[in-house]
Amino acid sequence: MKKVNQYEQQAIDFCNKYNVGFSATFIKNGKHFADDKDNRDIYLIMLTRNGKEFDFKFGQSIQNSAKNALEAMRRIKPTRYDVLACLTKYDPNTLEDFCSKFGYDIDRKKAEKIYNAVKEEYKNVLNLFGDIIEELSEIQ
Repeated sequence: MKKVNQYEQQAIDFCNKYNVGFSATFIKNGKHFADDKDNRDIYLIMLTRNGKEFDFKFGQSIQNSAKNALEAMRRIKPTRYDVLACLTKYDPNTLEDFCSKFGYDIDRKKAEKIYNAVKEEYKNVLNLFGDIIEELSEIQ
């Protein structure tokens, strides 16, 4: 059995404690983010809890995707920790707040598109984990 680090163990324990289902299905290798210069493996992530589900595309790290290209038969799937640590756990508030906090130019359409995606993700995270958001926030 593969030994997991403390961060992954924290995510596994969280999922077990709160009966969180997790799956990662490989979709393709390509550009995930608008400003990606390199291809990365893209997965469909499915999180379930209490009869609710949240599915979304997740871009694997460039480093793990490069390893995957060398060993195409053995992909390095994102772990529970990889996914849970990346979820939006705080309300981004207004577009102005979001741009100020993350250094985006408020006049750019790109910032508004990212802001809207973050707001949508936060809504889905609250739907699934609203009652345990503080404990989820400890996974970083």
